[in-house]
Amino acid sequence: MNNHTEYLINSSISFTAIFGDEGKEIKLRSYLLSLEKILADKMPAAKYSKHLDFILIDLRVDGFLKWFTIPDKPKLMNYSSKNRDISYQVSIKKDFWLLSSKNKQEYLLNIAKDAINATCARLKKKKFDVDLVGMMNDFDEVAREYRSITS
Repeated sequence: MNNHTEYLINSSISFTAIFGDEGKEIKLRSYLLSLEKILADKMPAAKYSKHLDFILIDLRVDGFLKWFTIPDKPKLMNYSSKNRDISYQVSIKKDFWLLSSKNKQEYLLNIAKDAINATCARLKKKKFDVDLVGMMNDFDEVAREYRSITS
């Protein structure tokens, strides 16, 4: 098992991406790998609720090829009680690539924070117990460490 797979299995928040252009994957992956490692270290799977193992952030990266749907706005998918997970679809528009390195980091952190808030709101509606305060505190620590990587 490679390190990337281990991070995905052990983290409360994981990323996946679908790309409309070749070559973008390597560029985006460089931002995600360090973030996923910190998430796995600081926010282990199933830590915040007995009903939720992880949030999967599904990035839809806009490009020349249009073989998949790009959501106009972020979309929280249905909760899976079998897998105890939820997916959060969000688009990465073409202007993302024009951002500075720091702004790309902030953009990804904001997506993760929005996914946490949307997921916790959905689970609370279902009357599931979720430690949102603990999750957000741990995420703030993740964000500080991630920002310090390129400071």
